[in-house]
Amino acid sequence: QDPSAQCTIVALSFRDFGYKLLPDWVQPLQQEFSDHPRVQLVQINMTEGGWLFRAMSPILTWMIRQNTPESERDYSYLYYNVNPVELSNFQFGLGLHNVLTCYILLLDGVGRVRWMASGPASDDELKLLKRQLIPQLVPMMGNDNNKKTSSSTSSTQQPKSYSRRQASRKR
Repeated sequence: QDPSAQCTIVALSFRDFGYKLLPDWVQPLQQEFSDHPRVQLVQINMTEGGWLFRAMSPILTWMIRQNTPESERDYSYLYYNVNPVELSNFQFGLGLHNVLTCYILLLDGVGRVRWMASGPASDDELKLLKRQLIPQLVPMMGNDNNKKTSSSTSSTQQPKSYSRRQASRKR
């Protein structure tokens, strides 16, 4: 739990339709925050498939690389998963139930999801993200009050585990 950690915007897609929706989200955010050292953008294209997909992955990787603009390659990732149950558990855990759309997640410095959207970007959502949510989250991570909150939270949690250990020793 590092209060100076980055704020991360994660753009996820699972199918081609969702991938085509990502530029409406990614390009304005990249333009706004590309020079900000504590805001990171990550674009992940996730795909499930069996042995045939694995055999074709070099060709598919080449095709996706050709369709990804040069300016986006530094923060774009492709994830192939052969085990559909694993990918399904990931999707279910984050509430990503529609594989045909894209998802945008705003993560704080310790990886907690602070905001989430799906589908085509609207002007209101982009304004909210760029003008309110990210600026509120980034200063909070460098603020001294956050350090006090983190230390008070951890000191609150320590006595509970200590008292459990003490209670088990008394038995």
